[in-house]
Amino acid sequence: RYKQEKKEQEEKEEEEEGIEDQGDGDEGEENVEGGNGEGEDEEQQHSEESTEEQTDDESDEENCDNACFERGVPTNATGCEEAECYLGDIADLRECANYRYNAILNETEWVLMRGAYLAVVGPRKATIKLSYRSGMKVPFRVGYSPGRGRGVFSVKDIPKGTLVWTSEHTAAFETGLQYRTFLRTLPDYMVCDLLIWCYTAKDSGNLHYIGCDLDEGSLFNTYDDRSEYNIGGLKGTVVDYRSNEHVYALRDITAGEELVTSYGSFDTDDFAAFDL
Repeated sequence: RYKQEKKEQEEKEEEEEGIEDQGDGDEGEENVEGGNGEGEDEEQQHSEESTEEQTDDESDEENCDNACFERGVPTNATGCEEAECYLGDIADLRECANYRYNAILNETEWVLMRGAYLAVVGPRKATIKLSYRSGMKVPFRVGYSPGRGRGVFSVKDIPKGTLVWTSEHTAAFETGLQYRTFLRTLPDYMVCDLLIWCYTAKDSGNLHYIGCDLDEGSLFNTYDDRSEYNIGGLKGTVVDYRSNEHVYALRDITAGEELVTSYGSFDTDDFAAFDL
């Protein structure tokens, strides 16, 4: 009987050990399943991080593509390539297509433009000084010329050889960025006017610059017929953009005549040299 009881006890213990082994196996399977779950979580987290990085990259690309905002000045983020902002883009931003180009500026408005120029390039590099005085040296009025828009007209007779205008208010920009920054500070109607008034030229030292006559000199018209020119520089005059250009009466001019000059010295199509 003792042997039988001992045998039954051993069989019972073996059964209990078998059940425990089975439990350990289940826990192993659970651990494997748990491990797979953690791997999936890590993979999902990595995927989300990749998506966030991709979104950030796309955002950076968008920032790099906003080539012409803030009133015509590139605003690209640090690390982006320099933005391109051409004169046509600036004209579109300022809606120049809707502008009538008929504003007759007063002296305060001319001074506003001169002050904006000085603020951009600084007084040491500026070619003008802040002044309320016009570059016109004869009595004049601004009016409308048939078929040509605004123009400058003599009020009194002007004898041949009389000094008519000097470029004491001609602003010179050495870079396209200076010019764009200058335009940024001004109201739309001024910008639209300056886009057709300003020009590029080279001085006696072959230095390329953008010139803007910030007074009524911007309103001088030109004619196709050279015989119509009644004001201009004297023959042999050498022009340096840091010195004043002098324009004289080429013949006797009667009161009421429009003052007309040649645009021949301006290579106005070379704004591309300034990335404009």
